[in-house]
Amino acid sequence: MKKIFFVFLILLSAKSFGQNINVEGLLDCGKWLDARKQGSASALEHYAIGTVNGLSLGSGYEIWMGDGNRTTRSQLFYWLDAHCTKNPLDNVVSALMQFADQKTIGAWRGEKKKK
Repeated sequence: MKKIFFVFLILLSAKSFGQNINVEGLLDCGKWLDARKQGSASALEHYAIGTVNGLSLGSGYEIWMGDGNRTTRSQLFYWLDAHCTKNPLDNVVSALMQFADQKTIGAWRGEKKKK
């Protein structure tokens, strides 16, 4: 139920409720990559860390060490760089949800039971 609520909140932030109008506000991969290249990504990097922490706390799954190997902050940032380079039209929250899926080997989205 928590996952469904969280996804609903993300969807609300992307679209105006009750209308078919796109609303700017989600961090997109283009902005992420631009900030990283310019050396001005500190706030965005903290946003990414906080999002992963929130996904972990909200879901009850260990994401940073979900596959048995600790992921450092730098590794997360390089993972996002690679993801965003391949998918520049994606948003960072969607990318981080894919990261969570990868690190928990599908458990985060309910493909595997909690340990």
